[in-house]
Amino acid sequence: MKRTKNIRWRYVVLALLLIVAIASVANGLNGNPLSLRLAEQRAVKHVEATYPETAYDVVGRSYEPKVGAYLIEFVEHGDVKKMTVNEEGIEETNTYTIAYDGLFGTRLRFDDLYIAHLDEPLQDRLSEEASSYLKEQLQPIVGSPIEDVIVTLEVTEGTVPPTTTWSPSFIANEPMDLSIALNDEDWSKEQLEEQLPVIQRALREQGISYETCHVTIYRWMTDTEEPFPYLLYSASFHDRTNVFSIESFNEALE
Repeated sequence: MKRTKNIRWRYVVLALLLIVAIASVANGLNGNPLSLRLAEQRAVKHVEATYPETAYDVVGRSYEPKVGAYLIEFVEHGDVKKMTVNEEGIEETNTYTIAYDGLFGTRLRFDDLYIAHLDEPLQDRLSEEASSYLKEQLQPIVGSPIEDVIVTLEVTEGTVPPTTTWSPSFIANEPMDLSIALNDEDWSKEQLEEQLPVIQRALREQGISYETCHVTIYRWMTDTEEPFPYLLYSASFHDRTNVFSIESFNEALE
């Protein structure tokens, strides 16, 4: 009798595991009405709290299996959802999508309204100023020709005066991302490993706050009709850790 009960419990457990597995797959493919409803409620509250200066209406809600997220579409209050085709033949819409993922649609995935509220002219100018500053400061420290320094930062309209200039103390929406391109084919992986902490230390001494710094080393290939840069090494590190990641691409040239 005891053996029979154990066998029954095993079948029960297996059945429950099978049901959970099937439900998980079905949820990943089709989502579920409860999570869609919860995602919509969260999206409405998020919009009302984050963008109180403008009223928005929900005009669409769906689950997109390709991205595994619940999509909630908004338009400005009183407007209707519509599609247009621009001069390049690309379809455009007047909707703003806010996406949530997770089993119950609780995690914000992306927010079109956030992007729409960015001050692109201002952040482009600030990025250029930061790039010029960092290139000037890092060049004598790195000791290798810096091809370019690209700074990516985001600034929401109205959060800073339009005449603001960039400085190490400037605070953007989030810590910026840095990309430093070096043009030096003589560098080895070991030299790069030694240089990364030097760059990180220099950024800290300058009081630069950033999320990730990418460092790439190129070699210009000139034995072709059109010279082009060939990526030798790609490295990255974060502001708050001393972990350095390096990937090598130059085996084919060795």
